Amino acid sequence: MSPYRDLKNRNPTGLSGVFVVESKLLVQRLVDSEYEIESIMVDSHIGEIPSAWLEFNVPIYQIAEASPLLGFHFHRGTMACGRRRPLHEATAFVENWEERKATCAAAYLHSIQDPENMGLILRCCAALNVNDVIIGPSCVDPYARRVIRVSMSTVLKLNLLKDKEPSEFIQKLNKHNIISIASTLSKDSCSLRDFRPDRPSVLFLGNEANGLPEDLVRQCQTRLSIPMRTGIDSLNVSHAAAIFLYALTDSE
Repeated sequence: MSPYRDLKNRNPTGLSGVFVVESKLLVQRLVDSEYEIESIMVDSHIGEIPSAWLEFNVPIYQIAEASPLLGFHFHRGTMACGRRRPLHEATAFVENWEERKATCAAAYLHSIQDPENMGLILRCCAALNVNDVIIGPSCVDPYARRVIRVSMSTVLKLNLLKDKEPSEFIQKLNKHNIISIASTLSKDSCSLRDFRPDRPSVLFLGNEANGLPEDLVRQCQTRLSIPMRTGIDSLNVSHAAAIFLYALTDSE
């Protein structure tokens, strides 16, 4: 029961090797995924346990009331603990780019620190068939419980990679003729309406408050912005991600 104990005050980290999903829907999506399941916990009031869950031969803890164990009022009835997969280095995207569609896109997340934004971006990526997501420096854990909940567990469908040196990664993209795209408000950026990729591309999305570091913006081959009116100069990063990625994948 340890993965579920006192979740109000802690979140299983990468060092634990596990993650937690909550609600019957997300547990079912974990069951349907290729991730290894360690255990399932259910409130006894939810009724009969789905037979598909029993087939996994993992511990299923059925308890009368989950809230005291978790440390907060819990009304979703069900949780499960899955085993994390190690994140491969982002260079794998560069090495395998020739096998991909000519205009496929990937997302590079830099300093995305809000779990809700991370979850929404991952959900957008899954919805728009952007399978490769690179978790850059200073990002929130993509397996955090709130990230998984907001993403509706679509994080389990994505190919997550990691990178600590975005500047070096951009150089590799440029060397392999992969378009590096900075989402930016800089005055010399091009309008997203006027851009259509003709080969693989990676969209760089920056911190909620500060955007991308200026040196990374300058290193990218292309700088794009979303045209806006009525005095609005920016969007929430998750909303911007949806617009950018839709436009970049629309031609596929």
